[in-house]
Amino acid sequence: MTGSHVPWSVEVQTVEGATRLRLRGELDAATAAELRERVAASTTAEVHLDLTEVTFMDSSGLAALLEGHRLLAESQRRLVLLERSEVVQRVMDLAGVTAHLTDRD
Repeated sequence: MTGSHVPWSVEVQTVEGATRLRLRGELDAATAAELRERVAASTTAEVHLDLTEVTFMDSSGLAALLEGHRLLAESQRRLVLLERSEVVQRVMDLAGVTAHLTDRD
């Protein structure tokens, strides 16, 4: 990990009728609750996640992604992962959940 710390932030937009969340920084135990809250608060049919600027993700972050996917699926909505950093992809691959999360068509 580099010496520079990227502060946590979530940018929320509505793009083409979908909620777009652009996450930046570390997705971990300290920040996963905010991701869950933002997904739960969404009222659109799809929530798109841009994870390109996520610099670290632990099991709490992974659990928040899976919980968001489950929550939206229960109401016939979709969680769509747009782009993701290598860190996020590596954690998803190691946990064996890549196929369970919805990618953009």
